[in-house]
Amino acid sequence: DDDAVSPTLVSSCMDTWSNPQAKAIAASLLDLDDIEDDVTTAEEMSDEETDQGPRLEEVESQLSPIQEYATSIVFAPTLDNGLYLVGAGVRKKSVIKVYAVAMYSTPKVLLAANTHASLHDAARTFDATSSMTSFVLEMVYSAGAEKIAGAIAESVKPRYDGAAIDIGRLESLIVEGVNGIGGQAIKGTTFRFDCSGEGVSVSVNGVEQGVAAFDGLGSAFVDVFMDGNSVSPTLVDSCVSTWSSVDAKLMATTLTELYDEMHRSKDATANDVEVEVVDPDDANEIKVDPSNIAATKVEVRQETTTTTIPSAEYNRNNDNIETLKRNAPPSKSKHNLLKKVIKFAFPVF
Repeated sequence: DDDAVSPTLVSSCMDTWSNPQAKAIAASLLDLDDIEDDVTTAEEMSDEETDQGPRLEEVESQLSPIQEYATSIVFAPTLDNGLYLVGAGVRKKSVIKVYAVAMYSTPKVLLAANTHASLHDAARTFDATSSMTSFVLEMVYSAGAEKIAGAIAESVKPRYDGAAIDIGRLESLIVEGVNGIGGQAIKGTTFRFDCSGEGVSVSVNGVEQGVAAFDGLGSAFVDVFMDGNSVSPTLVDSCVSTWSSVDAKLMATTLTELYDEMHRSKDATANDVEVEVVDPDDANEIKVDPSNIAATKVEVRQETTTTTIPSAEYNRNNDNIETLKRNAPPSKSKHNLLKKVIKFAFPVF
């Protein structure tokens, strides 16, 4: 007040912050406070929006495993790569049950499983909204490496338009995987075939063997189980019956919306510009390279780290302050940036 016990403190405050450059710094600090408030508000709104709808984990917890009728083998409702159980069936050779098979795919395929034709088309079409269809086989009848690999290869051949050597690559991956467990696919042995636009990835008992990477091979493999001459008609029937009810369609619709939202969020995150801010406590001088208009790299002497801040041009004057205001990072980096602002104007600090 007017009777301050330290008049020199009052004078110092006035002298320090009354010049134009100090006023500009004060205005910048005030703007940064506003930015932090806006970021916090946006984060709170995002959290509220998330809380209003169902979470993907909550919906997935309502999915049930499927027990294949003829073999009693149970398949889990999801795979580790975010695919969902569409249905399960059996592969028979005459009266012999060779293996139980389950198909896993994206919510787009679940939604299309109201008819055989639409299911087949969705499962074999790979794009941004449905990038993979997987088949998990569990052996019921023991078979040697060449026998099981040859049987699968023979089923793929008439459905594939590419070279025969491509099928040979797929067959060799299966043989190698079975030889790795003793050369015999005994009861309980599992195979997994991940089909995509890139080809077919092969795993035996959870061990990945490699990828037969040929265009069109993934769709041809899907055709083995999903076309009009499916080697497992019970698999097709299971897929359609599982996902054609009203409740199942509602579940598939919800999963599709959440799946699409998740991928949109990932795409948006991937497109964000990452800004790394470090604390230059020991900085003596700032060197600026204005040659890069899109992003100027600021190197701090006596520091082993660097800071990259987007700007039109980086000058040590009042324009620099405006640049920092336009490109202020989120609140976590705020205090480091404040130190940098102050050091520009008051190197003594």
